[in-house]
Amino acid sequence: MLDAIRSRSKGVVATILIGLLVFAFAIWGVGDMFTNYGANSVASVGSREVDMRTFQRAYNLEIQTLNQRLGTPLTNPQAAALGIPNQVLLRLTNELTLAETADDFGLGISEDELGRQIRADPSLRGPSGRYDPAMLRQAISFYGMSETDFVEERRDTALGTQLTEGLIGNMAVPSAYMEAFNLYRNEERAADYLVLEAANLPPLAEPTEADLRTFFDANTAQFKAPEARTFELVVVDAEALSKPDAITDDEALAEYEATKDTKFGVPQRRNFDQLPFSDLAAAQAAAQKIADGTPFEDIVAAEEKDVSDIAFGLKGRSEILDEAIAEAVFSRELNVVGEPVEGRFGHFLIRVTDIQEESLQPFEDVKDQIKADLAGNRAESEVFETYDEIEDARAGGATLREAAERFQLPVRVVEAVDRDGNLIDGTRIELPDRSELLSSVFEAGIGEETDPLQTGRRGFLWFELKDITPEKERPFDDVRDAVVTAWKDDKQNSRLDDEAEKIVQALKSGRSFAELAEPFGVEVQNAEAIARSATPEGVPAPLARAVFGGPQGHAASVAGETDQSRIVFSVTAINEPAFFEEAAGNDQTRQQLGSGLQRTLLGQYVQKVQTDIGVTVNNRAIGVVLGLNNDHSMR
Repeated sequence: MLDAIRSRSKGVVATILIGLLVFAFAIWGVGDMFTNYGANSVASVGSREVDMRTFQRAYNLEIQTLNQRLGTPLTNPQAAALGIPNQVLLRLTNELTLAETADDFGLGISEDELGRQIRADPSLRGPSGRYDPAMLRQAISFYGMSETDFVEERRDTALGTQLTEGLIGNMAVPSAYMEAFNLYRNEERAADYLVLEAANLPPLAEPTEADLRTFFDANTAQFKAPEARTFELVVVDAEALSKPDAITDDEALAEYEATKDTKFGVPQRRNFDQLPFSDLAAAQAAAQKIADGTPFEDIVAAEEKDVSDIAFGLKGRSEILDEAIAEAVFSRELNVVGEPVEGRFGHFLIRVTDIQEESLQPFEDVKDQIKADLAGNRAESEVFETYDEIEDARAGGATLREAAERFQLPVRVVEAVDRDGNLIDGTRIELPDRSELLSSVFEAGIGEETDPLQTGRRGFLWFELKDITPEKERPFDDVRDAVVTAWKDDKQNSRLDDEAEKIVQALKSGRSFAELAEPFGVEVQNAEAIARSATPEGVPAPLARAVFGGPQGHAASVAGETDQSRIVFSVTAINEPAFFEEAAGNDQTRQQLGSGLQRTLLGQYVQKVQTDIGVTVNNRAIGVVLGLNNDHSMR
C-alpha cells in the first residue's frame, strides 16, 4: 500500500476530496455510532479522540461563518435545530479517520516538509506576498489554539492528504468507461407502439355478490381502516407571528410616504421626438426656422428623416439615460420645440408630443397591505427569538400547548389522520412540510417530547402526539362501494395484462402490429429519436424508459400513463453513436466521471474503516459544550 502513496500531495485536489467524506457519511449514515463515551471526549475514532475544546473551537468557527452569511446571530438551540453540531462533528470525525488510518500505514512527514507546507499557505502571507510569522500568530490567535495544536492539526491534515492522494489522486477514467457512458447517454432508439385502454376492451360484466364477498375475503387488509393519529401542532414562522393589527396608522403612513413613489405610484411619463444634428449651428438654424413658423415635420423631412424615426415613445424620467435630454423632455411644454439641447452624443431638437400625468394610489387603498408587509418584516426577525422561548419553556417542563399559550401562539389540533394526511372519510388535509411532519408523527409516542422541525426558509414547527387509533378491519357492508370499485379495477387490469401479453407474443411470432391493433380500434404509432436523457414531445414516458430493455426487435408491454392502460411496443431501430475521445466536451465529461469514481471509492473505503475501527459520539459532552440538555444536543 505504501508504494502507492504519492510522495508529493496536491493540496487543492486533496482538500476537495477529503471534503467528500462528509458526503459519504451522509450516504451511509452515522446513526449506529452515536453512543455515550468518555466524559471529556466528544467523539472517538479508533484510538483518537475529539476533545471538548477542539469541538468547541470548530463549532464556534462554523457559527461565525453562518452568522456572516445570515446577517443575524444564531443561538445554540437554533444551530442545533439546523443540524450544525452534526455537520461539525462529521467533519472532525472525518479528519480523525484519515489521521488514524495514516498512522496505521506508518505514513509520516518531516518537520522540514511540514514547515514548508505551512509557510506555503496563502492565508499566512503578509502584505509583501510572502510568508509572514505575524500572520501565523494571528491565525493561531483567531482559531484559539496553541502553536503546538496548530502544527499537530496541520500534520494530521498533511497525512490525511497523502492517504487520500494514494487512494484516488490522479485517477484516470478508462477510455472504455468513456465510450460506454457515451453510448448510454447518446444512444437513440425508435419503436412502434399502441396504447391499450380499458375502453378498448368489451364491457366488463357487473360483479355478483359472491364475486364481491370472495374478493373482499381475499383482500381484507386493503379495506382496513388505517392507523390514525391525533396531534397538536404549533407553527412559528413569519405568517404565524405576523400581527398587522399591531401596526398603527401613523407607522403605516410613514412607510407610505417613504415608499409611495416606488411602490404605489406611477411617475409622469412623456412621449417625445428627438431630432439629431451634426453640430450646434445646424441645430440652432433649424430651431430658428421653427420659431419663424416652419412646421417641425418639414424640418424633420429636410434632415431626410421621418417623424417615426425620431419618436421615442412614452418614457419616465429615469428611463432616459442622458440627463440633459431628460431635463429638456420634462421641462418643455407640450409641442414646444425650444432651443437645441446638447446631449452626450450630439445636438438635438426636442419636442414633447404627449404627457401622461403621474398617478398615485391613495393611502387608504393600500394601508392594509402596508401593515401586512410591516408586520411580516417584524415577524421575520422574531422567529428565532420565539424558537428559543418555546424550547426554554419545554425544557422547563411545559407542555407544547402550555408553551404556545404562554406566547400567544395558536395550537392546531389535527384530528385522526393517516400516514398520507387523510381523514377517516378520505379527505386530504393541508399540512406544512407534509411528508417530514407525518413521518415524524407516526414515529412518535403519545406525550413524547419531540424535536422541532424546520419549515420553509425561516420557520419551525412542533407537534405533540395526543392519541393513536389502531388500524382495524371494517365489515363488508361498510366498504361495499369500495370493494366494487377495487374489484372492477382488478379485473380491468387483469384483462389489460392478458390482452397486452397476447399482442406481445403475436409480435414475437411475426404478426404485424397493424393487424393486431385493428380489433381494438387503436392506432399503431411510431416514436423516433428516443434517448435516455431526452424524451421527444408526445412520447409516453413509460415507453421511453422501456425501449432500452432489449435489442432491436424486442417486444414487450408496460403500464401506461393512466391507471388502466398498457403500452405494447416493438423496438424498430437502434442508433449507436460514434465515439471520438478527442471530441469537444469529453474533457469535462471525463472530469465529472472521474469525480464520481473518486467519491465512490473514497466513500466505500471510509465506510469500511469506520466499521473496522469504530466511531463513538458522546451526546452528553456535546450538550455541555453547547449549553443544551442531552435531548437537544444532536438532532
